[in-house]
Amino acid sequence: MGNVDPGPFLAAALGAEAGTAERIRRGAIGAIWRLSLTGHRSGTLAAKEFITYPPEERDVANEIALRNAAAAVGVPSPEPIAFRTGNVAMDPRTGRGWRCYDWVDGQQAADDRETRLWLLRQLAAIHQLARTEPAPTEHDWYLRVHADWDALVSDVRAAGLPWAARFERLVEERVAGLAALIADVPAGTPIWTHRDLQPANVMVDAADGRRRLVDWDNAGGLSDWRELGSQLIHWLHSPADLRLAYETYLTAGGSARVTGPAVFATAVAGGLNFLAEQVRRLVDPTTSDDDHDYAEGWLPGLLDEVPHPDRLIAAARLLSERR
Repeated sequence: MGNVDPGPFLAAALGAEAGTAERIRRGAIGAIWRLSLTGHRSGTLAAKEFITYPPEERDVANEIALRNAAAAVGVPSPEPIAFRTGNVAMDPRTGRGWRCYDWVDGQQAADDRETRLWLLRQLAAIHQLARTEPAPTEHDWYLRVHADWDALVSDVRAAGLPWAARFERLVEERVAGLAALIADVPAGTPIWTHRDLQPANVMVDAADGRRRLVDWDNAGGLSDWRELGSQLIHWLHSPADLRLAYETYLTAGGSARVTGPAVFATAVAGGLNFLAEQVRRLVDPTTSDDDHDYAEGWLPGLLDEVPHPDRLIAAARLLSERR
């Protein structure tokens, strides 16, 4: 599939005379391509190829409605571009779905203090919308940990991966405690929200230097406090910075409040599920080269990002003092 040029297919789906495509980067569920069109619809677009599963038109419509509502209250993001037959184009040669968006001529934002504070302000704006129509549903990926850790430890050891001992210690010393910490946390009341706020999904426009929030494809239901915890977990390195992050969200009008360590439940579930998925890819001999390379880019670095349960408990105690 990697050798199939998507340019002509996408151009035809958009009603352009011709097009060429260049793959820019790979993400968790898809790859971004720079699509250059010629003819009466000439220009440059961002095209997203969905590698794991194609999006449904109904889900895309809900995503676009959230994106448009957020844009109306000041959350900047590229405009989605429809194909001639809908928001999703299915390539019959590969069975993969495609979406298109305005191209942001710039670069991915740095993973630094200012970008993460900006994300917290955007999160507050999205939460203020409190969109609940149509009724959003929460995916279990964000609620529970789905992994057989003993089997993964055995597979990693058998594969002779250089970080096998580190992974085994991590599972023994942290994973069980983290899973127990969130096991009985209720789902809460979901609202429509982005669900994938991270520096990798922020582009800095070269023309005006403004940040733009991209990759709304995971938009769906999640409780506001769960999504807030998914941001605050990146500020555990410093109590002062952790307070600053929470204050930034609250000052921007964010609706969620920290009342205990349950706030980190989705951060833990999503983080451990993502870790387990990348480990599975590396030990599975049937994994494609593309998926293997993607997983290899994350490990062993992901092992350093798994916090000790006691740090989450202490962080929640610190923040819950601010009501």
